[in-house]
Amino acid sequence: MNRNRITKKFSRLSGAMLAAVVWFSNVAQAQTSCFWTNTSAVATTPWSNAGNWTNNAPVSGGGSSYALYFNAGSGSYSSSNDFTVAFTNNRLIFGAGAATVYGTQLSFINNGTTQPVVTNFSPSKATINNNLLFATNVTFSQAATSTTTVNGAISGRGTLVNMGKGRLVLAGSAPNTPLTVRGGTVDLNGGSCSNVLVATTAGDNATLTITNNAQVYGSANTFYIAQGAGSTGIVNQSGGVVNAGGSAPLWGYTGVGVYTLSGGIFSNVTSYIGLGYSAGSLGVLNQSGGFLSMGNVKIQLGRQTAGSYGFYNMSDGVSSNGSLEVGSATGSLGIYYQSGGTNIQGSGSLSGFMIGALGTGVVYQTGGLTTFAISRAMNLGYSGASHGEYTLDGGTNIVGIAGNNSVIFNNSAGSTSVNTLNLNGGLLQAKAMYKGADGGLSVVNFNGGTFQASTSGTIMGPGVVAGSGFTNALDAAYVQSGGAIFDTQGYTVTNTQNLLMPTGSGVTGITLGGNVGGYVGVPYVQLTGGGGTGATAVALFDFNINSVTGIVVTSAGSGYSSQPSVTLISGGIASTTLASPASIGTVSSGGLVKKGSGTLVLTGTNTYAGATLVSNGVLRLDGSLANANLTVVSGATLAGTGAIRCRVGSGASHDLIDIQAGGTPTLSGLTLAFDATSRPVIGSYVIAQGLGSAQFKEILLPVWPGYSFKTSYADGKLSIRVTAQGTMISIL
Repeated sequence: MNRNRITKKFSRLSGAMLAAVVWFSNVAQAQTSCFWTNTSAVATTPWSNAGNWTNNAPVSGGGSSYALYFNAGSGSYSSSNDFTVAFTNNRLIFGAGAATVYGTQLSFINNGTTQPVVTNFSPSKATINNNLLFATNVTFSQAATSTTTVNGAISGRGTLVNMGKGRLVLAGSAPNTPLTVRGGTVDLNGGSCSNVLVATTAGDNATLTITNNAQVYGSANTFYIAQGAGSTGIVNQSGGVVNAGGSAPLWGYTGVGVYTLSGGIFSNVTSYIGLGYSAGSLGVLNQSGGFLSMGNVKIQLGRQTAGSYGFYNMSDGVSSNGSLEVGSATGSLGIYYQSGGTNIQGSGSLSGFMIGALGTGVVYQTGGLTTFAISRAMNLGYSGASHGEYTLDGGTNIVGIAGNNSVIFNNSAGSTSVNTLNLNGGLLQAKAMYKGADGGLSVVNFNGGTFQASTSGTIMGPGVVAGSGFTNALDAAYVQSGGAIFDTQGYTVTNTQNLLMPTGSGVTGITLGGNVGGYVGVPYVQLTGGGGTGATAVALFDFNINSVTGIVVTSAGSGYSSQPSVTLISGGIASTTLASPASIGTVSSGGLVKKGSGTLVLTGTNTYAGATLVSNGVLRLDGSLANANLTVVSGATLAGTGAIRCRVGSGASHDLIDIQAGGTPTLSGLTLAFDATSRPVIGSYVIAQGLGSAQFKEILLPVWPGYSFKTSYADGKLSIRVTAQGTMISIL
């Protein structure tokens, strides 16, 4: 019996029954090639007219052997399947002109073991307005300059596989059709599909765009990008809704996977998103808008294996997730940049913001808001020999509920993590900052950013966590040239951590020598050698040209005796050591600003070299302060039981405690100790003013051979006169 007659009979059955019948047929027939010749643009130009075809003319219902060719000239023309039943075929080829196909459903089936294809190598656009039934997998392939648009709905159990280098536009509904993009570009322009995979095989180079009201549905083990070794997969979402379902999206599974979210919604509430999975893989998420809705689900940068790389760049939009792990796996590299938008973490039972969970994590925030939906900590160096580096240079980070949780360094017992927090700008609100366990090296650099307390208690230093069994103190807290700003709000907080002056030389600049291209994401900037510690830097990155455009020193560090080398690691290029090492120079120390209506209690030995400003509330000094350049403005108070070192007569300037009108000096518990380390200069000096009747508990004069010192209170001022020994000392 003729197979075409059999297929015509089966074409009267439902689509599902047809698919079931032809699926099990593996007897191939000789191809029946039909070439369209009519160049009319009239949409109703019929297939049933044999005069519109050469070689063969299709018959109603078609068959598995049919291959339809549309090569009718270079202009625009139309062709309509006017048969009353679906037309079954195995090949649809567009070779010339701008063809538009209309009419009854087209059903794609195997011809024996040969799977169906839709090919477009015409330089003009091909448009399919028919509904399509996939009884098996169907491969679309477009030449580099070709575009195929499918406006009809797609159904059936087959997968749509896109190949070639051109563009496929899916504007129709295909809610149950899996989509695999192995080459070229697929535009979901208001259409729908399910179970997306992009760049699945070694060497694939594929792009998927999701726009307008497009919808994507997922299930287990889908929405992988760059699953093939050496493959590159790119997804650009500017609209629509992606519901990843039960999948665990992996972007950069073994190759290079890039997801750009500029609009629309990406939702995945049942499993993690992993950026960079295998050794050598690179996963990038670039969010400039839209809503990333993750529920109680992690985003993991450097998800699984040593040598994996994940980069998340957020410039706008909203991300709501259970936890952001930057440098998730041992030996991985994760980098997170935020210049805008809102990142809401800890929306479930997960552990919050981890910078260097088990690997190396770098966070550079210059704007936007990072906050927490529930009480969760921010961790730098969570476990093992991890490395956490966080620079806040703008924007706001609110840790926990309204900041009611802490920044924890070296969290786990036995860890030897190396961690740096640079407060260069913006506002960090938290309960406290401390080490969760002894070991490793954890440093805070205050350099112009604000630490805002979220509750009363100890904010840094020994005793932050009562009964923890650890000292909890950071290894160092430096006050760099930008200074330290503490905002107590209305709370009483105590800092038992020494606030130190950096010493020696630090890194002052890094010369890149022009843009460096070829990157997929930002590289990690590693500084090595030079004899010092604590210097950190980040690379500036332009996604438009995939290039590093500069390097910003985020911490100068201290103690450098020679220039450290600079190496750019990962991001799409093999590790590269810059030709010019970093520049070094003398580092300077800034001062401290006390803000907020509450009380800041400073204990310990504070050696920072800059001035101290009490702009609100109370500064209670129960430790020591290295200099007496101190201003108390109207409505603020200076108090305490500690000691202030006063430098006088050692140069053109000297220290001055300035209690401005309306300020309150409560000095009865404070000691003023004059510096005895520099040769005095003969003269009279006002050391404090605006005191009213307040006096220090004790004044300790220096001892210097050949000089005499005398202090006095008058008119609310404290003065000292330095004379050569044996001359008259006058009382001011």
